[in-house]
Amino acid sequence: ILRCLVGSEMCIRDSICTRINEIDGMHIEPPKGAFYAFPSYSQDISSQDLANELARAGLICTPGSAFGSYGEKHLRFSYAADESKIDRGMDILADVMTRRQ
Repeated sequence: ILRCLVGSEMCIRDSICTRINEIDGMHIEPPKGAFYAFPSYSQDISSQDLANELARAGLICTPGSAFGSYGEKHLRFSYAADESKIDRGMDILADVMTRRQ
């Protein structure tokens, strides 16, 4: 993840969005507030099942279904964390999503 001297939160936000958008079948628009990414995905699996699979691989996230029916096919990640942890989390996300294809 890129380091920025000014606006480091935006830099981290932009980096996590870039990493997510590089994963086939996932999409996110940069969030305008808070420290949460809420990407959508196209794979045929419930957000709860996908969140469980990611947790088993070492990445904790909230299934979109926790936010109601419109949240299904989404995951929520916090990016209020150390850059190295975010980078490792995005590696896990990419690995799991690639294996599922």
